[in-house]
Amino acid sequence: MKPVGWRYESQRHSLAAKGISTGRGYFRTKEEERAMRERYEEYVASLSDEAKAELMEKLEGAEEEQFERRSRPHLGLPRREKEEFMALKSIRAVAADPMRPTDTDKPVKGWIAERKWDGSRVLAEVKGGKVLLMNRRGVVKNRVFPELEELKREVKGQAVLDGEVIVVRNSRDDFKALAEREHLKDAGKIAELRKKEPVRYVVFDILKKDGECLRGLPLRERKRILMQTVDNNGFVRHATETTPAEARRLGAEGIVYKNPESVYVLGRSKEWKKYKFRKENDVVVMGYTKGSGKRKGLIGALEIGVPGKSLGRVGTGFTADENKRLKRLVDRGVKPVIRVRYLKRGTRGAYREPVYLGLRNDIKAEDTHA
Repeated sequence: MKPVGWRYESQRHSLAAKGISTGRGYFRTKEEERAMRERYEEYVASLSDEAKAELMEKLEGAEEEQFERRSRPHLGLPRREKEEFMALKSIRAVAADPMRPTDTDKPVKGWIAERKWDGSRVLAEVKGGKVLLMNRRGVVKNRVFPELEELKREVKGQAVLDGEVIVVRNSRDDFKALAEREHLKDAGKIAELRKKEPVRYVVFDILKKDGECLRGLPLRERKRILMQTVDNNGFVRHATETTPAEARRLGAEGIVYKNPESVYVLGRSKEWKKYKFRKENDVVVMGYTKGSGKRKGLIGALEIGVPGKSLGRVGTGFTADENKRLKRLVDRGVKPVIRVRYLKRGTRGAYREPVYLGLRNDIKAEDTHA
């Protein structure tokens, strides 16, 4: 019996330390492997940032050791530069905290204006004829988005890209359709949806090209390199400039304005501004009320909020399967992040007439805000 790999053995021991049994370390069938992977992803999603960092350090230990043996140019750098250098040797550190916009209530003149896509943020590394897709929780998404293997044919050389994965339904990017795809586990169903509603990768930035870090370059220069590196066809498309009128006509969520001179930093930046048309937000599930009638034994309504503030309850928009999935997560002590649409804010800030749109596996609770 051939071992699946040292990563899975390490993950098994990490789960065992928490009292979660996964059985033997190697797997006789793909179903056994898939079941362990699902349990592991749920377990990681429930960890604190400190615990996640400790686990990632353990899992990447062998890779870190190889890296240190090959090259040590970062050791003489100042602390901040050292942190940035180390972050670029793997996309996981950047994927966990990519550059994000702050909110604005009006358009910004003189900046690059890009449509805000209603999708999921994903970093893509193309290297050695292979593609690695990673979301903000550090979860590899290749299995869920197999059509994006196309990137290895659309990218010239090696690159680390930043972009948004979307699903187009009824001629518009649809987050609920994407959420349906992201939570599929069955390879057959994924293949079926791949034919019916394939995902697209909207790429808007390039962080690394043929081993060279580009984060210190101005955005206008990174855009120029991006255009030369990535072909705009198939399942990959470039984010193009737009106007508020055009974005509204296409049903976009809003516009992201970007300073053309901005360098790429981790976290939220005032050099990128988000101007939203629709009233939608990512919020944390704090708990739930018990259901009755057809929802007996399930969730009646989700209690939602952001750190330090309650935003009311949402009881519509989720299917029976989504209800069960959310209940399992909350019952295990997890506080998942979901996206909701609402009519307006009440006098105390609670959302009026909120509707559940989908689960956000790529967003951390601490990154949500009212």
